[in-house]
Amino acid sequence: MVPLTRHARWNLSWLLLAALTIGFVAYSPAVRHFRVVGPSMAPGFLGDHCLTDCPACGFRWASQIWPGTNRPELECPNCREHVVAPPMSMVPGDLVAVSEWDGRARRLRRWDVVVASFPDRSVLKRLVGLPGETIEIDQGDILVDGQRAAKTLRQFQNMALLVHDDRFRPSDPQRHRWLPGKDSGWTKYPHAYVYRGVLPPRSGPWNIPRELRECALIYRHLPYGGSVPSASVLDEDPFNPGTSRELNVVNDLMLEARLRASDHVEVILRLQGTSGRSELRILPDLRRADIVWHPLHPGDSLRMNSFFWEEPRDWHLWRIGLVDGRLLVGLDERQIAAMDIDPPGVANRSAVRSFSIAGQGPGTIRLAPPRILRDVHYVSATCPRRISSGAAGRIAGPYVLLGDNSPVSLDSRNEAVLGTVRADQLFRVIGRSPSSRLRTCPFADRPVLAAGRSVLDASPTAPREPPLP
Repeated sequence: MVPLTRHARWNLSWLLLAALTIGFVAYSPAVRHFRVVGPSMAPGFLGDHCLTDCPACGFRWASQIWPGTNRPELECPNCREHVVAPPMSMVPGDLVAVSEWDGRARRLRRWDVVVASFPDRSVLKRLVGLPGETIEIDQGDILVDGQRAAKTLRQFQNMALLVHDDRFRPSDPQRHRWLPGKDSGWTKYPHAYVYRGVLPPRSGPWNIPRELRECALIYRHLPYGGSVPSASVLDEDPFNPGTSRELNVVNDLMLEARLRASDHVEVILRLQGTSGRSELRILPDLRRADIVWHPLHPGDSLRMNSFFWEEPRDWHLWRIGLVDGRLLVGLDERQIAAMDIDPPGVANRSAVRSFSIAGQGPGTIRLAPPRILRDVHYVSATCPRRISSGAAGRIAGPYVLLGDNSPVSLDSRNEAVLGTVRADQLFRVIGRSPSSRLRTCPFADRPVLAAGRSVLDASPTAPREPPLP
């Protein structure tokens, strides 16, 4: 028998300690496990559901269609292909792990996913209101005592809903969402986009050519139920195909782009909003990113923020979006900027209308298929107790809970069903194990450790290298 070295014994000790810790957390009497049944937290936490594969793009999504009923004609949320639902079998809901320590012993935070325990049932919801607060819904957002509740980048990722994933492209080019501009230097490959510098080098820090739109990779949105591009993203819910309601415009969108750029080229991620234009200008040779907000109104001032990074990685995941009236920018797993866009008291808040990705200067940019995400849009018209502006529509109580699948969720908006709950009734969700493999995420079958983490939380992997001439 070969004796173990000190280094090997040290590694073995750490492995045994990690295994014991995981086993204690998973099977400790302080942790309970629940099977999700209802649709109120879909698609982040799926109840009983069926899966549908799109024959055009290969995208798989979950929906609530009961076996034995008439098979409806569904629309793929990724490419808008009309699909007749095949014969289905019901897939059981996700399994969630819940801490036995209730809200009295553990500090609960806004946007936590919790289980509310009642004598006759337990429900899974998201915590949006804390004791002493008055909660309202305005344009899909949560207002706390009249002020919009803002999320961090991590909180947005935990709640984000997928609008489009370019890894799943249909065979019909007319349904592609990302289009290279005329003579833009961008080339589309099956698993990536490549830019080869065609613009002259920048002569100043903010030298933005007027024809930049023609030299960019531009996103066009295909609305629900149509093939004509639209600037507005609606709060469609593919999980509820049988629900008939008026769709609402979603203001909060985010772009995720994983890319690698050579030196002497500048990458520009542009977000066009209703109140101005935001640009994330990435300079790989300087390892610097400049975040610039160009307001639409002449009276507002231009704002700029710079960030330096030191990671020697080739590929970086960049995020830029408008969420709850703030411009959020992220690098890999970090939030690097949060800039307030809407001044307090503004009735018509900023909304995203378009995204584009451009290159400037000589060099090469390799871009993985990007994704567009949106925030949860809370509605109130489906519930008897409406949450809207006005004293009669406000909810005040110990804790206020809402479901992410707002059109069908029965929660604190309906006092007869749930109302407000006490701290000793709340238990925080600390993990989730998905019951089905959704192709919206390559790691969807792995256990999730962060509380309330969405199936969309895993970022796209780096693409295969396309050949360069």
